[in-house]
Amino acid sequence: MYENPYFTKAENRFHVPQTVADVCDTIIVPGREVRAVFPDDMLPYVRQYTANVCMPYGRDVVVEDWGKENELHDAMTQNTINCKKVAQLAKEMSCQYVILHTSWQLMGSMKQNQYEKVATVDGYDIYLMHGADISIPAKK
Repeated sequence: MYENPYFTKAENRFHVPQTVADVCDTIIVPGREVRAVFPDDMLPYVRQYTANVCMPYGRDVVVEDWGKENELHDAMTQNTINCKKVAQLAKEMSCQYVILHTSWQLMGSMKQNQYEKVATVDGYDIYLMHGADISIPAKK
């Protein structure tokens, strides 16, 4: 576990990277659960930070030899992200949010596929499914 590239030294009292906390705090809606697709580098930490954010796959897909396959995860780990495929699979799995790193190359756009960019936090773009009854709370 200590050699796994997805685990890093604690940056806060929750023992999660501050970026994960910032992204989660941006999408959390008090009193509700939200469902979001995260990149691999955030997977081990999201549920550790909050139970209010659910995911269609978790850290088990990045742990070697667990043999889990997930079509959405596969689409999220390509060199170029196929926005149409990611959006379609995210919708099928009832994910209101898709989180993509700002440096990733995209084929197509999330907006053309019913996901609107609502925020950029710590180098990650946050996309919200069009028509989702969730909105980003105003910053304090």
